[in-house]
Amino acid sequence: MSSAGAAWGIATACAQGWIDECRCAPRVVPNPKNPHTSDWDWGGCSDLVKYGIETSRKLLTRAGPRQFILKKIEKHNLKAGRLAVKKTSATSCKCHGVSGSCQSKVCWKKVTDLGAITKHLTDKYKKAKQVQSHSEIEKSRNSELIYLEPSPEVCSQYQYNPLHRRSLPRVCNWRNETHSLGDCDHLCCGRGYNVSYMA
Repeated sequence: MSSAGAAWGIATACAQGWIDECRCAPRVVPNPKNPHTSDWDWGGCSDLVKYGIETSRKLLTRAGPRQFILKKIEKHNLKAGRLAVKKTSATSCKCHGVSGSCQSKVCWKKVTDLGAITKHLTDKYKKAKQVQSHSEIEKSRNSELIYLEPSPEVCSQYQYNPLHRRSLPRVCNWRNETHSLGDCDHLCCGRGYNVSYMA
């Protein structure tokens, strides 16, 4: 998610013109009423998605011993995050022509909203594949997430220890009727929670 968020943020900032190195370049569209003048219009910003992905790679890919399996897993998952931005990118088009006709059309790729990217990666996370060796990492698809050991299940009766207060203190959404992420029942392992009011 870190690499996907970085790529999305950079590409979005570029599209807004906040980064000088990657602003959208205007495209000249001839004005049919006056061939000696031109109307300025946007020609698309497909390169900004690529720029965001490439910059994310440079920012988050750290140098280190490649023989360490955890390092290879991290590098693989960072790449999967960047690919998620590319796979979820949307196509936008704009028509050009006389009186609103579409004699020519310019299309470009743009990043989708961060929520769609998060959902895409959440689905990948649920289907993540466990690997045990370098060869298994190399055989994994670039778009899939991988892991070495399963995360501890904090809500398990074998892991939960009230004395450790493993699930507290946490801020949660106690009025979450849809029981989505952030729901108190989920975060507190269904063992109840206290509601406090601050003046």
